[in-house]
Amino acid sequence: ACLRKTPLTGADLQQATANGADLSHCDLRGANLHRLVARQALMMRTDLAGANLRGADLLGAVLQKAKLQGTDLTGANLSRTDVSLAQVDGGTSVDEALMLDTRVDPRYQPPKAATAARAAKAEPQEGAP
Repeated sequence: ACLRKTPLTGADLQQATANGADLSHCDLRGANLHRLVARQALMMRTDLAGANLRGADLLGAVLQKAKLQGTDLTGANLSRTDVSLAQVDGGTSVDEALMLDTRVDPRYQPPKAATAARAAKAEPQEGAP
């Protein structure tokens, strides 16, 4: 789904599914996105200031240059998410968030050997119960 530049200020989208959606440049200030599932979603330059993203699953999402001031990401899955150049402040909460291979610096690339080893470890082994 392509929702680029859609004004959704204060929207209640808790437990919504938006896997692979393009939410770039959207205005989601103060939105309730509790337990949102938006794996591999594009959220570049999206304004999420003051939004509730507690427990959201943003695995592999791209939040480059997103506005995250005052955003609650407590317990969110930010693994392999790109939050490089995102705007945060003291009110941005990432307590208990899962941040495996999260990209916070545009120059950072996860080491391929370490990433491959973790992926192999996560896959079930042949003959394993």
